[in-house]
Amino acid sequence: MYDTIASMQPEVLAAYIGGGGALIGVILGIAGTLGAARIQARGATDQANAARDAATTQAAAVLRQQARDARRPVYARALAAGRAYKARAELFADGSAVPEGLDDVAAELEAAVALVELEGPHVLETAAAHLLAQTTTLGRFVIDNRALLRAVHQISSANQIPDELTPEQVQAANRLEMALGALRLSTSRIDPRWRRFLFSRRGTEGPELRRALREWAAARPGTPPEPSDDDVSAYHADLDHAQTALADALSTGLLTSDQASELLHYCSREGGSADVRPTHLDAAVNALEQALTAFRSQAQAVLHEGEDVSGVHPAG
Repeated sequence: MYDTIASMQPEVLAAYIGGGGALIGVILGIAGTLGAARIQARGATDQANAARDAATTQAAAVLRQQARDARRPVYARALAAGRAYKARAELFADGSAVPEGLDDVAAELEAAVALVELEGPHVLETAAAHLLAQTTTLGRFVIDNRALLRAVHQISSANQIPDELTPEQVQAANRLEMALGALRLSTSRIDPRWRRFLFSRRGTEGPELRRALREWAAARPGTPPEPSDDDVSAYHADLDHAQTALADALSTGLLTSDQASELLHYCSREGGSADVRPTHLDAAVNALEQALTAFRSQAQAVLHEGEDVSGVHPAG
């Protein structure tokens, strides 16, 4: 082979060499073109992926905004219904009105909570369920204790709006408020597990009462120590004064017999301050207010998720 190449004329050899170079140039040109095409195709693919990602992100943002727009009136309705229920229940709790129309407000709240359950998310479903439970607790207390609450309103009216009462009723209300306040204070010094028993034994004194206390405790293991003679005497004395004051209130027409009975049972079994207003009522109102606040905060967090709300003040 080398002899053949050596025997070639210079012109022929140069032609071969030139042809080979041209072929190599063609090959390199094709390779360069293919490489450029690949780079261009890769760039186009990256652009397409970026455009697709941008479209997906934008679509997700639109969907989130649509969800917020749909949820906002649902949350607002539930919050408004809860507040309306609280306002109506407090009106009745004040004793200034009978508990009518509360069922209508409750039905509106239940419908609003059902919509929250459909819209979600779960954290709002839980908050709405808690809100509904607290309104139910307050409403049940108001309805079950309407005679007591009306009686408390009648007593407080003696100082707040005395023109609605006769002079005899104002005097009876003032005496009754003092007597019932004293009874609540003496009741608070008696263990709750003894109060019902002592109430049923009013009029019983001395050794007979003490023997009855021991027998009652012996039949109930775990009963707390017997109340002292002084506490029992004070309780029964205040109970007698309250009964006398209630009789005066009945004679003046300040209270009905049902209202008087509710007041006596409540103050003789629920200890506390001299204020006659039921403490359970205040607890139920406060619990509902806390549930409203929690629902509002959770709703704001969901509606403004991912936003900078540092300068946004919560709605009242």
